[in-house]
Amino acid sequence: MAVFTHFIDKFGNQQSRLLALRRQLGIHSGENLAETLFEIVQLWDIRGQIGTVISNNVTTNDTYLSYFYRQLDPSIRPADIKARRIRCYGHVLNLIARAFLFGKDAESFELESDINGMRGLQEQDLRHWRSKGPIGKLHNIVKFIRSSPQRSEYFKRIAHKQEDEGYHLCEESTAELKVILNNKTRWNSTYIIIERALRKQTDIRAYIFALEGEKDEEKHISANNILSKED
Repeated sequence: MAVFTHFIDKFGNQQSRLLALRRQLGIHSGENLAETLFEIVQLWDIRGQIGTVISNNVTTNDTYLSYFYRQLDPSIRPADIKARRIRCYGHVLNLIARAFLFGKDAESFELESDINGMRGLQEQDLRHWRSKGPIGKLHNIVKFIRSSPQRSEYFKRIAHKQEDEGYHLCEESTAELKVILNNKTRWNSTYIIIERALRKQTDIRAYIFALEGEKDEEKHISANNILSKED
């Protein structure tokens, strides 16, 4: 459990500090989580200074904060507990963005992709992601590049060649930067895959073009997965 505190110091400045990074032992029940948080609060002697608690939106957190606030004040009302529990804005924004990109049931979409991967249904997974438009196509391209050490190394060689031919004397080198694959466990991973792809777009284009010269079609990126101008 990671516990941060946000407060205003005696000079009127906003401060943020990491209070604890605890390994949570046992089951992650509301009661156990509340006990861990309460121990941290007591350790720092700030029991009387707790205003609100910010955490993500899983229902377990509703339960554990109910336990926690009752440890601070046994007479607290349910309405006051609810008022002092702030939802994590980052989590809410992430859910909205995922719904916008992948549809209402983003978790089911990602779960189906995981199942395809476990079953080795590569072509089915490519179609699955491609159905989500440009983001899905980019996912497939990056997954292709990162699917083996040989492909990753070839991409790096292409990037160095592009840089050598471009004479980028005044720009920071990006040749060693890898493309990044998005995943469901990292909230901003879709943003990261796009941001990195934009920085590496010349290298990605050159890589796809170089593969077109290969006689073995299995070494090509499918035309259906290549981003168009409309994308």
